[in-house]
Amino acid sequence: MGTKKSLCFLMGLFVIIVWIWGFATPALSETIKCKSESDAGKREVDQVLFTEYFVGSTTKEMVATCDNGETPTVKMYSVWDATVGKENFIQGYSIYTFKDSSKIVTKFNFRQIPDPEGKAEWISDSTADIIKGTLRFNGIKGNVSSKSKTLHPDHRGVSEFTITYTLPPK
Repeated sequence: MGTKKSLCFLMGLFVIIVWIWGFATPALSETIKCKSESDAGKREVDQVLFTEYFVGSTTKEMVATCDNGETPTVKMYSVWDATVGKENFIQGYSIYTFKDSSKIVTKFNFRQIPDPEGKAEWISDSTADIIKGTLRFNGIKGNVSSKSKTLHPDHRGVSEFTITYTLPPK
């Protein structure tokens, strides 16, 4: 009798564990690594009181080449303040649009510094939060980390970035 109760208890416990595990299965994160190059974009700049301090906005559009074969277009909308030769701050949004019309929208806030080696005008390491996804990226959570350089004299940008994300279970 005791063996039968023990067996029923173990079977019931097993069923409960499997049932809970089904609801608690963690989503696996995925990554997409990409590179892009952009021109200076549309820039609106205001020099403040004829000093080396500037405020402005930039709109850029570029095509990224990713290690998984995808080539999303990236639109970046940013607002910034800059002092020549000093640390600067940029904030804005990026929209990654893939060939199937799926989109990932990110919000960024990062700093850039003058390149100490003098090879670029500015360099930055930054992260952005994913705030929205559409179609196959609906419900996406994650971030984007990037390393960028602004090259002189034409303000052309070169970036490498990694999108790290999870999607809700289907």
